[in-house]
Amino acid sequence: MAIRVMDMFCGISAFRSAAEKIGGFEFVGYCECDPTAIAAYRTLYHTEGEYFCNDARAINTDTTACTLSSIPIGKR
Repeated sequence: MAIRVMDMFCGISAFRSAAEKIGGFEFVGYCECDPTAIAAYRTLYHTEGEYFCNDARAINTDTTACTLSSIPIGKR
């Protein structure tokens, strides 16, 4: 069973690159506010269907990473 991860303050996400090489992780969403970093992240990784938020303060804290995949996609 994969560990479900929300990639917070991801930048271009060296963490995601490493986690995908190791295996055992499922990325359910990502959060970043810099438009250039968001564009790079979307170019580097298959993010369609993942939860996205450009403001960490706007993430519903009543929701855990285990259920984020059921939340409608945020602003893109």
